[in-house]
Parts: sequence; structure tokens; C-alpha cells
Amino acid sequence: MEYIEGIEGIKAFGRVGTSYEKYAKAILDYKKFVVKWLSSTWITMKMTFALFPSTLLGTLPVGLYLTMHGQLTILDVN
Repeated sequence: MEYIEGIEGIKAFGRVGTSYEKYAKAILDYKKFVVKWLSSTWITMKMTFALFPSTLLGTLPVGLYLTMHGQLTILDVN
């Protein structure tokens, strides 16, 4: 509210209420957009977190790299 009321150009034309309504509407529209987007990715995100824990993000690529270059074998892992 202070952001809109503080703008001199808006104060000069007496449009503080209208500008605040537009600002509030923009925030609510953004909130609806974000909630809708997160809702559409919720299942995928949860499955990804369940199947690929954060430890795999670092160890899996390094292990694959070392295995592909012959520096690590299955026997070395056990």
C-alpha cells in the first residue's frame, strides 16, 4: 500500500485507490499462476525426490564417469 501511495504521479491525479486495486489484482493473479503451475508439477516433483535422492545427484555421475574410463569396476564398489 505504501508503494502505491508513495508515487507522486499517482497522488497528483488522485488515483491511489485505483492503482492499489490494480497492484493487488496483479499480485493475486501471480499467486493463482504459481499455485496452478506448482499443482501441475506436484506429482512429478514428488516422484523425482523419491526416486533420485540428492546423494545420487553427485555420486551417480561420478561413478558412471569413473566406470566408463576404467578407473572403477563393480568389484571395487563392494
